[in-house]
Amino acid sequence: SLGSTLNLIDSGFIPQPHYICASVGTVIYDYYSQQEIDEYVYQSLDGWNPSSIKKISCEGIILQEPSEQSLRKVSYYWDGQQASLKLFKETLKPVMGCRYIVSSGRFIDVMPTEMGKGAAIEYLARVLDIPSSSILGAGDTETDLEICRISGGFILPQGTSLQMRKAVKKINYKVHE
Repeated sequence: SLGSTLNLIDSGFIPQPHYICASVGTVIYDYYSQQEIDEYVYQSLDGWNPSSIKKISCEGIILQEPSEQSLRKVSYYWDGQQASLKLFKETLKPVMGCRYIVSSGRFIDVMPTEMGKGAAIEYLARVLDIPSSSILGAGDTETDLEICRISGGFILPQGTSLQMRKAVKKINYKVHE
């Protein structure tokens, strides 16, 4: 989340970036001006209806706490069973303007179709006129694979799962561990 990322920066654990892509790519935050970039958000909300998504109920999938929800993201806990994920996908299918991503084998995030970490990075590259080959990505969960696909290099933090390491190496030959 944006809050936890800001806490890490404030503690000195990670350096101050210019931009932060948070909440599975539904937020771009300008660290220096201390505000979200609204243009990115508003370009992606056509057809997005989080209230209809929050009504979805499936066995094995539970809506996360209100603190984990936003206007651009609906988050669930998942029991890890493929049958419950299949039912969730079928239930979500008629809802237009959204997509989902599974991470860490236990979370599901639903967001507007045009949003995600990859879309956020592509937006910044376009607006700032930076080639994607100049972007260095970092991440440790499946939600970060979108960044890996478009960046010129990718950092895997210590403690990243072997499964994630293998997935990243298949996508991006310039991996830094």
